Amino acid sequence: MAYFFIRGEGIYLPTERLQKLQREVAGSAVEYARSFLDEKKGAAIDKKIAEHLESIAIDNPQEFQNEWLSIRLYGEQAVDNTFWIIADWIEHTGRGSLVDFRSAEQKISQSHSGEDIQNPYGNYFGINLNAKEGILKPSKTLAKIHIDAESVDKIMGQFPNFKIYTSSFDIQFGEYVVILPSVHSS
Repeated sequence: MAYFFIRGEGIYLPTERLQKLQREVAGSAVEYARSFLDEKKGAAIDKKIAEHLESIAIDNPQEFQNEWLSIRLYGEQAVDNTFWIIADWIEHTGRGSLVDFRSAEQKISQSHSGEDIQNPYGNYFGINLNAKEGILKPSKTLAKIHIDAESVDKIMGQFPNFKIYTSSFDIQFGEYVVILPSVHSS
């Protein structure tokens, strides 16, 4: 999980920032590595991160506002976080699922090379957007979106409301998902 809610405000932690905080609160590289294998240790590290963010919100509200709430990812950092921010939005809202378009050979190759740790579905994946109909009713797929993370120029906003800008269209995530023609210049 790379998102937290502190004082009612959504915070998305880009991969590099999340890993830095995880290492800091784990106390050692060994404990940090163990947290991947032990769900309880991982949850404890997430709790410490939330406490750290809460203390920043209390001690320095301006820093909290400027440095932690806004999502401003550009270039390679935007490409690297596209999958994760969408996965976190889906986890938070329950309004979709991810689709892996990789072939069996690509999955095996990326697994052996370690690429699937950073980008589990590769840079080209899909999103099935579902209607939220309640716990007992099955969700209906309303739309399918294909994402090419390599075409992402930037990601801006505040979790869970953010916009992904690509060279050909923009996607606004929030209560609804809206696809817009791209009108920005990269």
